Amino acid sequence: MTSKDYRQLAREVINKEKWWDMLSRFIDVLRINIFVIDSQGLVILPPEGRRYGGRLLTDPAFKFDLLDDTIDIKAHFEPQGAFLESSNRYNLSNFAIPIKLEGEQTIAYMIIGPVILNKRLSGSDYEKMALEYGCDKSDLLNELGGIRVVSNVMINSILDVLSEIVSDNVELSLKKKELSSIKPNV
Repeated sequence: MTSKDYRQLAREVINKEKWWDMLSRFIDVLRINIFVIDSQGLVILPPEGRRYGGRLLTDPAFKFDLLDDTIDIKAHFEPQGAFLESSNRYNLSNFAIPIKLEGEQTIAYMIIGPVILNKRLSGSDYEKMALEYGCDKSDLLNELGGIRVVSNVMINSILDVLSEIVSDNVELSLKKKELSSIKPNV
């Protein structure tokens, strides 16, 4: 399959309306942003823009350098077991769960984050970062205040649960697609 075929398949398997309903519930429960991109880095389901670091992800003024028009997974994320991890200049982490068809290439990624791993930096450290990267310090501090601090154990549990849910949803979508293509003999 070509990358175009995988991109199309991702859009067929990931029903935007159903997935957004599911993800928005997890976003509210976990208080962590979640969004989905296809294998080429194009956004399928955007991050929640108003909460949990969404503005950091989408507003170019913060120079977060993750979400522009596309996300280059290989440039920003490193493999960490079954998941991918990215850390940025504000000491924030994002994680990617590959969305795969059984035994096939990755068709999309679910991105979880940003989160603060283990310990929040001091306000003065964030103010120095704001000055260094040329963004408004009160805006940055306000956005960082909405970012959840998680332990390594907690984020691994979150990733495991979301990975299972993703796998089950992909499997159900494919089964539904197979069943709808079967024509009954009447």
